[in-house]
Amino acid sequence: MVKKFYVSLFITVFFISASAQAKPYEETAQHVQNTLMCTKEQAFHFMSYIKRFMEEVENNFSTIASEKKSDTEKRQLISTTIYKHFQKPTSTVQVSSLTRDYIKSYPVREYLEHLLNLSKTHYTQVKLYFKPDYLSMGTIHPYYDPVYGKCFEFIIAIWQIFIGDTTDNRPPYYDATQKNFILMFHKDKNSEYWTLKIKSIFAKETITLVKYRRTVR
Repeated sequence: MVKKFYVSLFITVFFISASAQAKPYEETAQHVQNTLMCTKEQAFHFMSYIKRFMEEVENNFSTIASEKKSDTEKRQLISTTIYKHFQKPTSTVQVSSLTRDYIKSYPVREYLEHLLNLSKTHYTQVKLYFKPDYLSMGTIHPYYDPVYGKCFEFIIAIWQIFIGDTTDNRPPYYDATQKNFILMFHKDKNSEYWTLKIKSIFAKETITLVKYRRTVR
């Protein structure tokens, strides 16, 4: 495998700006309001909660992949991330690349362990970014869970941009992967608060960065 010493992962979360895209934002808020039978203020609060949740996931993934913390600290963060942000330790995370024509699936703990090792085996730096002004939020679907009772799930669509430089002056590697975060949430018993968790992360397609900039952005 070609050793790379630098990678940047830019994750674009499509969060529709209330000022620039008022109608779609209002429509999303209305969908949340109708589905959860809540006030508009509560719907906006819930959408802000989703944004904060995704920012926490971004920050944790970035820290785990970086060289800034010790392995002990990063393994503790892996356990915290799984407990706080994922439905279970076996939740699926998919990974794809331009260098292969298939998608690989990992349990989340194995995936995060892979991120931990990036700065030791392939790269010296890993960065993940979420752009804060956009949201692509799918329809909220109710379902019954034997543990939590009435639950809901929906999809957050993101683009993950991968940039990797090699150590031998060869051209860097770039790609863009569209991923779907399947999220579930339920209301805590005897509480008005919602608990949000990631059920799985699916890789939909991987394209060159040139194509991404030409057709997506």
